[in-house]
Amino acid sequence: PQTNQQPDLSTLPKFVMGDVTRVEGQKVFISAEGEKTIVATAATKVVKQVKAKDGSLSLADAKLAELKAGNKIVAYYSDEPVGSEYSATKIQIID
Repeated sequence: PQTNQQPDLSTLPKFVMGDVTRVEGQKVFISAEGEKTIVATAATKVVKQVKAKDGSLSLADAKLAELKAGNKIVAYYSDEPVGSEYSATKIQIID
């Protein structure tokens, strides 16, 4: 039986995705419906997607220093942004 119940969006991870325009220290600036600032802390986990020979994707540890303009990232956060500044719990480098 189908229900018209809406999913509980509060249980989904909060994230913002965009293209890196520049990196300044612990701040990553992305283009995503305007410019957004992703702030990394010592607790922010940074990972990157790695493609295996069979085409499957896995995640590997990465460093903030690996980020450069042109990378596409997903930044996960738990606290609501302050203006357009997001405090990242995890940054995933897509490409």
